[in-house]
Amino acid sequence: MTVIESASTINWTPDDWQTPNEIARLMTQLVIPSDSFILEPAAGTGQIAKYIPHPESRNILCLDINEQRVNLGQHNAPDCNWLVADFLRDEIEPATLFDLIITNPPFSKCVEYIERSLELLNPDNPEARLIFLLPLDWNCSKARGAHWQRLNAHIHKEYRIMGRVAFLDAEGVPRSRRQCCDAVFEIRPGRVDSGVSYLGS
Repeated sequence: MTVIESASTINWTPDDWQTPNEIARLMTQLVIPSDSFILEPAAGTGQIAKYIPHPESRNILCLDINEQRVNLGQHNAPDCNWLVADFLRDEIEPATLFDLIITNPPFSKCVEYIERSLELLNPDNPEARLIFLLPLDWNCSKARGAHWQRLNAHIHKEYRIMGRVAFLDAEGVPRSRRQCCDAVFEIRPGRVDSGVSYLGS
C-alpha cells in the first residue's frame, strides 16, 4: 500500500501527472543487470522507483523538486536514496555517472531533461541509456524538434502504449482525458541513421 493519496496536499501543476502502476511496472522491466547506478530525476512520490529491482549491488538515486513528494517517495521506495533537488539547476552530489536514467519527466521541460540526462550517462558503459515516458509527438513542435535535433542522441527503441494512459492526478485518481497517446522511448548517446527524419527542417 502506497501513500500516493496524501499527495493531494501538495501544490499541483499540469506537469505533475504521476505514472500509473501498470506503466511503471512495464518501464522497469526494461532495467537490465548492468544497470548498477540508476537515476530517477523526476521521481515524484516514487511511482516508478518502487518497481525498480533492487539487488544489493544496485544504487538508485531519486530526485524531486518538491520536499513533500520526496517524503512520500521515501515511504513508497525506501531502498532508494532520495534528495530534494531541481534536476535542471542543481549539482548532483556525490557526483555520479549513471548506467540508466528512467523517468516520466515534466512534459513542458522534456527535452531539457533529455539533454541534462545525456550529460550524466556513464560513457564507459555501452548500454547506458535513458528510458523516458513521453507523448508520441513529444519532438514534433518546432521548438522541441529543433532542440532535439541539436542533441547528440538518437531514439534507440520506441515502445508504444496501446490506448490512452490514465495518468494519476494529485489525488492518485487515474485520468485519461488527454487526447494523445504515449510511448516509452529508449534514448542513447550518439547520432545514428534511423527511420525518423523531419520534413521541411
